[in-house]
Amino acid sequence: MPTVNRREFLKRSAVATGALATAPMLIRIPPSPGEQPATRITRTLGRTGMKIPIVSMGVMRADNPALVRAALKAGIVYLDTAHGYQKGKNEEMLGELLKEYPRDSFIISTKVPPEESQEAFLEKLDISLKTAADGSCGYSVPSWSKQPGSHAGPVMLGTLQEAKKSGKTRFVGVSTHKNEPEVILAAAESKVHDVVLASINFKQDHADQMKEAIAKAAEAGIGIVAMKTMAGGFFDRTRRSR
Repeated sequence: MPTVNRREFLKRSAVATGALATAPMLIRIPPSPGEQPATRITRTLGRTGMKIPIVSMGVMRADNPALVRAALKAGIVYLDTAHGYQKGKNEEMLGELLKEYPRDSFIISTKVPPEESQEAFLEKLDISLKTAADGSCGYSVPSWSKQPGSHAGPVMLGTLQEAKKSGKTRFVGVSTHKNEPEVILAAAESKVHDVVLASINFKQDHADQMKEAIAKAAEAGIGIVAMKTMAGGFFDRTRRSR
């Protein structure tokens, strides 16, 4: 397998990066041996108080631990995965890899799909926490993505509050791939969510609504993490045009 230096890794992984804390899209390249280490650009993620680099990694399609290891070496801290990514194998890969790292050197954000009952949701969350973190996870943000409003239902909000109260997770949140302004505003109004993971990119035709929603969420202390920042994916129903 050909070797890839750190600068080339960051260049190649620009499209694969799944989440950036909302801020100027810039990360300082780690120094070569012998150079002075560069200062990482960080932002505080809402009321969580966590200071994280403005570039994070979506691990969804990463099935090679060497890729995640290179990201961590480059200064990335926030790793986003989900209960269902690669049928659970993604969390397993992370859990095995992160045994090599101190628990305070990374943050895992995992997503569990909504369930009809609190018991079913918490059961899946327990599996995710045990698999991805293997007892060494610093933080976890269970969240989900559905049609507008589903994330605000009393059962799910109560379930998230229970997960946080019981210590299963330190922070809770919601993710959304569409209707982002509505979901962000609903999350802010709920007074339950700490973080929102949302699609934010130049292809969206509702940029003004997004700015307003993000501003209100920030006022409410909610941290915003952006995904799909390069507007990746297909733009037509035939899945041929990018």
